[in-house]
Amino acid sequence: ELERTRQLLQQEREMRTKAVDELAELRSSRATESRESAATHATELAHLREQHATELADVRASTTKEMRQHQEHCQTQQAEMARRLEDAETKKAELTEVRGRLEADLRETRRAL
Repeated sequence: ELERTRQLLQQEREMRTKAVDELAELRSSRATESRESAATHATELAHLREQHATELADVRASTTKEMRQHQEHCQTQQAEMARRLEDAETKKAELTEVRGRLEADLRETRRAL
């Protein structure tokens, strides 16, 4: 019976050792999975950051281009308005001159009558 007890104790020790080894292996496996998962998440985050930076740069470039085009359009319109104003002032001066001659002609015609 003593031998039987020894065998049972030996089996119990072996089972405990096996359980401890399995637990250590499980912990190691989980730690590896956790590290791999963290690395995967870090890679995905880096990719998303790069994608966001690219999209932001594209939006900035597009906005800058649109602003430059709008500024050029406004400058063109401003130049056109300045040209029209100058034309109008020239026409006004011509009309003022014609009016002056007509008024002079009218006065002269009235004197002649």
